[in-house]
Amino acid sequence: MNMVDIFNLKWGNIKNGFLYFIREKTKYTSRHRTEIELFLVPQAVEIIERWATPGRRKKDKFIFGVFDEAMDAEARNDAARLGVRVVNESMRRIIRKLGINNRATTVVARHTWSTILKNNVSVSYISKGLGHTSISTTEKYLGDFDQDQKREVGELIAQIAYRNKIKVDE
Repeated sequence: MNMVDIFNLKWGNIKNGFLYFIREKTKYTSRHRTEIELFLVPQAVEIIERWATPGRRKKDKFIFGVFDEAMDAEARNDAARLGVRVVNESMRRIIRKLGINNRATTVVARHTWSTILKNNVSVSYISKGLGHTSISTTEKYLGDFDQDQKREVGELIAQIAYRNKIKVDE
């Protein structure tokens, strides 16, 4: 999820172990307002419970304390920028403690989620999970296959050719 979508979550978005939301980025620009449905794994429930604003468990209240109902659009934009900065800095501290030298931001996390899934689920599923209105957007987002994937495919083709005794000059 995009961080602004997370900041906009209200308790009413959670129903029967699933999270439902419409992406803020495309809410008013897309012809079709597509609701995204995510299963809440136990780890996600733990995160929500840990970081939720205490005493605000009403359907129409924001889960996290970044936004509140009295904020106008400008105040929400300012709070979102600050919230993303705080989350990104926290991620950087965590990966440093873990001895990881890669870059970690909320955008990198979103790209990592989609890249990991690229090898295991359909592009259609990834597209829906990212909230894209078009699979072609998702295909551009995922980009080209990396060299390791190209190597794996090349080796697979070589194995198939060997098993079937296909000669290169045929």
